[in-house]
Amino acid sequence: METMSAAIFLKDTDGQYLLMNQACRDLFNVADQDIIGLTDDAILPSDVAENARTDDRRVIENGEIIEIEETIPTAEGTTVRLTRKSPVYNDEGEIEGVCGVSTDITERKRNEQELQHLKDQFELAVEGGNIGIWDWDMSTDEVEFNEQWAEMLGYSRDELAFSFDTWERLVHPDDLASVTDALETHIDGDTDIYDHEIRMQTKEGDWKWIQTIGRVVDRDDEGEATRTAGVHIDISDRKQAEQELERTSEFLRETQEVARIGGWEFNLRSGMMRWSDELYHIHGLPLDADLTPEEGIEFYHPDDRETIRKPSTASLRKANRTTWSYGLSR
Repeated sequence: METMSAAIFLKDTDGQYLLMNQACRDLFNVADQDIIGLTDDAILPSDVAENARTDDRRVIENGEIIEIEETIPTAEGTTVRLTRKSPVYNDEGEIEGVCGVSTDITERKRNEQELQHLKDQFELAVEGGNIGIWDWDMSTDEVEFNEQWAEMLGYSRDELAFSFDTWERLVHPDDLASVTDALETHIDGDTDIYDHEIRMQTKEGDWKWIQTIGRVVDRDDEGEATRTAGVHIDISDRKQAEQELERTSEFLRETQEVARIGGWEFNLRSGMMRWSDELYHIHGLPLDADLTPEEGIEFYHPDDRETIRKPSTASLRKANRTTWSYGLSR
């Protein structure tokens, strides 16, 4: 008992200390010869001492074994203790004292507070960013998800069953095979992260584009995945913009083809030139032909090539737009 790190003490029914081990004496800075007859009023602030007496009465009057968290000021600073108090019985079965075992949980409480602070910050970020969170217990096929996950699809959280079947039912049939394959590939350990874009059906029956990202967070002793967690992000606006851009690009390609208009651009950093498909067609070249700017100039009439080089250089230096009219050779 003397060598234990927990503070151990014994009191009589009047609240007088009968025994303290070394850890307890160090905690209250009490000498061994001063223990007998000492009360909480002598070693604790009045409010802490009153709480201690109240706890002792519960043990003595009701025969309870209680466990309490208490904050105790010491010479080295405030300490948070987890104290377990039990009744002590005599040979006649009567309670004649209180035995206490008190453990320092200051560091644990500090870590809990820091963890709670991080959790609060994360929840604010999730709520503000409208991020859906999912957590799949693979042993039961239960999937826990937050309110944002459900609201993203027009549901409230209590309208959906917490199951893998719920997710499967809402995924677009054309996307289910590919996303399932991506998930299984990650679970098998072939990818560091699971990341896929899918369509999911809303409560109203339409489809939203969702980016689902996750990873295995627990495996058993045999290495089998037991828990996977991740997030859902609504990317419908981005996908709509991409589709609109694709439609615009396709319209431009068709217009250039009809009008026989070709386009090109020159990258100042890489020194590479990119041609539109129609420009390749105009010159009768395959679409995979890789041309340098100088090779591109060779398609112009020999009398115009040097003239082209000069305004091209000047325009690049001044970042100006320039219009030219020259003859082409094929």
